[in-house]
Amino acid sequence: MGASGMNGLSARVAFLVSRWELPGRRYWFERAGVLDNARWASRGHAECRGRWHGYRLRLNLADYHQRGAYFLGRLFDLPVQVALLRAMRAGDEYLDIGANIGMTVMIGAHAVGSRGRVTAIEPNPSVCAELRSHVESNGLRWVRIIEAGFGEQEATLTLSVPPTGNTGAGTFGVLPPRHKGKTSATYTVPVVVGDAHIKPEGPPLTIKIDVEGFETAAFRGLTRAITARKPAIVAEVNPQTLTACGSSAAEFLGMLCGWGYEVFIPGAEARAMRRGERFWLTPVDAAWVPKDRLVNIVAIVPGTEHWKRLASSITDIPLGTAEPSANTPEH
Repeated sequence: MGASGMNGLSARVAFLVSRWELPGRRYWFERAGVLDNARWASRGHAECRGRWHGYRLRLNLADYHQRGAYFLGRLFDLPVQVALLRAMRAGDEYLDIGANIGMTVMIGAHAVGSRGRVTAIEPNPSVCAELRSHVESNGLRWVRIIEAGFGEQEATLTLSVPPTGNTGAGTFGVLPPRHKGKTSATYTVPVVVGDAHIKPEGPPLTIKIDVEGFETAAFRGLTRAITARKPAIVAEVNPQTLTACGSSAAEFLGMLCGWGYEVFIPGAEARAMRRGERFWLTPVDAAWVPKDRLVNIVAIVPGTEHWKRLASSITDIPLGTAEPSANTPEH
């Protein structure tokens, strides 16, 4: 570990305790102030290796989510990471829409291997520079990067990044009211149509999408590839950001159901001392829509290759229309 940006004994202990999943993580997290943005504003970058794949990661400790990934390792956003790993096999194709600095890109690159294909979509130029660095420094020649957003039609749009120490929260919509109109950066970026870049035929395809409310527009531009290939989909559904981008959670989920998808809430639990994970998919009622907070979903079409791979993880009891707790921290 090259912890050039991590100062203080408590932070180093918090890193080791969390990475080895030892008792006392909460105590050391609080003592190190891991969740306190102001405390980490000038700490710089630190290096580590990814728990799932062993690739080198250079993470900005001033960024809320990168700091979480640095300290928590495989425990960070565990259901999403395990869902992706369970969905993919060597030789598959993986599409990461909203790739950020590449943490899930590297999971996909590891899962599909050098015989597979990975396409990473990221419109934020400063974030994309870090994504390229991760891909190139780890020798991931089978990863293609497209520095643009995906949308329903070609366009040039403004990407607004909130002032929260979270570069992955850039959006083409209106920032939530809690930011009071403030941004940390704005960029004028290209938006392209996904079907111009993703073929309608090929090996099993898995898509991860997290684009802060632009999910509906991105998938409309991918209609040909999605309806032809019926990929497994891991998506963030955030009612607030979807509405800010002119859509809604009901519209996005209704589009998936119209394409024949069944929707699940992923859950995962790490076994102590890094001994694997327990993973499950909870079905939701066809009328279910998250009301307030964001949730992650997994969507698969019955009878497909991905259905066969994930069927054993589906639980017997559907969630119904109740509101689940958010399975991703919002910041």
